[in-house]
Amino acid sequence: MRRLLLILAIIAAPADAQEGQPTLDDVMADEASLRGVAFIDSQHGCAVGDHGVALVTSDGGQRWRRVPTPTDQRLDAVTFVDSERGWAVGGSARPYTHESRGVVLATTDGGRSWESIAADIVPRLRAVRFFDHEHGVAAGDGTANSPSGLYTTDDGGRHWRPVPGAAERQWLAAAFVQDRVGEPAGVVAGLRGSSARLSGRDVTLSLAAGDRRGGYGVALVNESRGWLVGDGALVRITDDGGQAWGPPPSELPPSLADWFDWRTVAARGEQVWIAGSPGSIVLHSTDAGATWRLTRTGVTTPLTAITFIDDQNGWAVGELGVVLTTRDGGMSWRAQRGASRRAAAAVVVATPQELPAELLATYAAGEGFRTVVAAPLLAESTTVAAPIANRLADAATLLGADATRLGWSTPLDPADASLPQAALLDRLNRLTDNRARELLVTELRKLLVTYQPEVVVTADPNRTTTGAAALLADAAAEAMTLAAETPPIETGIASWRVERVVGVAVDDGSPLAPGETRQGTGDFSSLLGATPAQWRRGARGLLESEYTTAPAAYRWRTLAGEPALSTQRPDLMAGIAHARGSDARRHVAMAPASQLDQLRRLASKERNLKHLLDQSSGDAAWAGQVVNLTGGLDAEAGAELLRQLAEGYRQAGRLELAADTLYLLARRYPEAPLADASLLWLLQYYASSERAHADARVVEAKDARPETLANVPSEPRGAVALAAPTKSGALSTEERQQRAAALAEFLGQARPALHAKPSIRFAEAATQRARGFGADADRIALVLSKQSIADDWRRAAMTERWLAKPEGLPPDKPLANCRYTPRRPLLDGRLDDPMWTRTQPIALAATSAAKPSATVRIAHDEEFLFVAIEASATQSAAVDPSAARPRDADLSKSDRVTLRIDVDRDYATAFELAIDARGWTSDAIWGDTHWKPTWWVAAEADAEGWRAEAAVPLAELTDPKHVERAAWAVSLRRERPGVAATAWPANGAAVDSPDAYGLWLFD
Repeated sequence: MRRLLLILAIIAAPADAQEGQPTLDDVMADEASLRGVAFIDSQHGCAVGDHGVALVTSDGGQRWRRVPTPTDQRLDAVTFVDSERGWAVGGSARPYTHESRGVVLATTDGGRSWESIAADIVPRLRAVRFFDHEHGVAAGDGTANSPSGLYTTDDGGRHWRPVPGAAERQWLAAAFVQDRVGEPAGVVAGLRGSSARLSGRDVTLSLAAGDRRGGYGVALVNESRGWLVGDGALVRITDDGGQAWGPPPSELPPSLADWFDWRTVAARGEQVWIAGSPGSIVLHSTDAGATWRLTRTGVTTPLTAITFIDDQNGWAVGELGVVLTTRDGGMSWRAQRGASRRAAAAVVVATPQELPAELLATYAAGEGFRTVVAAPLLAESTTVAAPIANRLADAATLLGADATRLGWSTPLDPADASLPQAALLDRLNRLTDNRARELLVTELRKLLVTYQPEVVVTADPNRTTTGAAALLADAAAEAMTLAAETPPIETGIASWRVERVVGVAVDDGSPLAPGETRQGTGDFSSLLGATPAQWRRGARGLLESEYTTAPAAYRWRTLAGEPALSTQRPDLMAGIAHARGSDARRHVAMAPASQLDQLRRLASKERNLKHLLDQSSGDAAWAGQVVNLTGGLDAEAGAELLRQLAEGYRQAGRLELAADTLYLLARRYPEAPLADASLLWLLQYYASSERAHADARVVEAKDARPETLANVPSEPRGAVALAAPTKSGALSTEERQQRAAALAEFLGQARPALHAKPSIRFAEAATQRARGFGADADRIALVLSKQSIADDWRRAAMTERWLAKPEGLPPDKPLANCRYTPRRPLLDGRLDDPMWTRTQPIALAATSAAKPSATVRIAHDEEFLFVAIEASATQSAAVDPSAARPRDADLSKSDRVTLRIDVDRDYATAFELAIDARGWTSDAIWGDTHWKPTWWVAAEADAEGWRAEAAVPLAELTDPKHVERAAWAVSLRRERPGVAATAWPANGAAVDSPDAYGLWLFD
């Protein structure tokens, strides 16, 4: 995504203002990491990479020239069939919705010019091979509509047909040939040892491709013989076209497994060349792996692609724009480009959400310090399109980082990130034979000697509640010491001295402690042409599903090494002397001087408007001023301003105004990244029976507001445009359902890929059930159950089919019966009423085989839902029956049980009722705490634990007449500070997954 604030101004600048002055995009593109390379002959070649970069050479690589392309998205692969015709593929994720989007470019002049040719929306592609001008095959992300992640074309790449597949996959590498009858054949590889073979239109999963190690490079010698390489110096060979993989004839030196993660392989006959991270050596065999030779390259930054046009002439490309060549079959390598480049800083995060995006924009993009982002604990799925690792890499690139490094040896379940450090380390040790800390420190040591940064940035362990951040901070300090020791000589790597490890935290406004520094995010930067907070827009949307505003400031302190020198202004890199254009810092670039005033005024206007909205959050008077507010702003800035306005309304409990504002956003800025996220929110909002029921019970004052929100014309977006709403403000239940159905229909026509998301289809199905169109809802469930969607959504779809026709085995989802009781319990927290003995306990546990930490019992009569909780011993404060119980108390530091009740089974919006050990409560709908239901709770605690009883009026949740034979999706979760959460269902599912819900079946 291009930075519109800067690019639009540069385009508008007069030629004399731009002449001789490189733009920031020019500078970053010049050293963009390269991902793919192809040579037509010994002189003519092309390399592609980040920022949509394409480089061409006509003299064997002595000179490389950047040529324009119609995209700024990452390009991962390039292929040619002759001296003129070639293709390049890549892509990225859409912000907020995280929909995988691909790019297909073609050239008819040997790479000197490129055009985008895909007529249909395709997912992100990472590998491509054409056999002639028309027929090709590609691999990349699988989706619900094209699960195999493999695609073929017979019209030169304009249209792509998905290869049938049974499971949704995401492939990182592929190699293709034509079989004896001209059909495509090949192998693909991905995360966690996943691999498959393609034969014509058939896809078969491979055997023994890897273990936890991902496959990042594959090569085929012919239809049968091939190579696969990946994490932990993984090298595998196949002689049956990828049906099974085994080790090469000769094992590699054992030390390589501790130091190298291979990323690319090339093979010709008996010869094979392998390279990766670090890029310090190329592994070479002339006898199909019977013997191996390690050849030093003279660089340490990772090599990502390698190609040979014959047995002697080859090229390797890599991160930071490095290009190497060999003229003697890999016996020696010579740098053609970028050999001396390295990083000045490494940013190490436990989770992508911890990425200090605004600081990265300031120092990487603005100040030009080459930077690598690392997430050594990040766990990934092989079956999710646009997974978080890809989105982290794309976000880091947008913010100016040059590379992203992931770990594989210590995969962290996201649900465990908040565990205390000791508990987290124990959990990781169980996965790694008690080597978790050793492996983590080794991973960080490799990072430091590979990229050679002086400064390591990580989360301040004193200002974070997550054990993962504390574990990383400790490991980074130890790795800094070990990096100064000499690695094994065969690695070709030298030791490296890191100056300091810095702990960063979002500033909370409290006074600075000694040694701390604070830096704001709202000041205009002439280097960026915007404020850091504005620059991070698209990047943050890749990491989050919900819109969040930028923090006002960060603070940092030195955790290990030499403290930063004192400076007049905040400077994270203080004392690190790197001139512009040096080995660790890019050349200077900024917007033309004649445009800086205009950019500064626009940035100031946007910043002031945001401040005003913050100060008057929820004021309906802003609704009539939206056109004036957004005048002069580009689409991305205008959309963000409207989203902030909507967020203010949401936080103030004015969801009808929030919905009106988001509807306007989607109509006025249909191409902005926030538009699709707004459409998703709107559909879920209008489809929510929980929200509709609660709103119908509240008599709200009608605000007099202008019709601006409904009547602003939408921007053109092709043949299908979102219709203007016929009514603003509060809607009846029937009107909400009609609007939800209209939105679903619009998405099906205008955003088919977004409409295919299971979360969209379930909201649509809930709407159809509520409107009385049960057959339409059942049809949606049937389609989803047969698609290769994520397993949790498929199980939910199968559950809907069983509920519609309860025959055969029950669904793969836990069930609990909510029995009718003719006699109500006495709410005293003792659980000694006879009616409780006739109910079955629902166990909350970490896993299905673990001992429960709590049980819940349920029952109902004509008016109430009754809930009883019995929890094991806790360190929470004893219950004082005489103490005043606050409304919507903050229970985050208490031992508590939360019930999420999804009446319409859309797995998006739910009632949330929480009770802690003191009997204190909080309640919300879909995160909105302005919901004020009336319900009753009594609690009691002793040395053995605590107990609570609750009575919730059914009328607060639904029409009591609809409870008979009802099926609610319900999640139960017990959370205690410093202890892993337990839940029902006890399957470790994320809280927003359908697997986090079981079914309550009412009599």
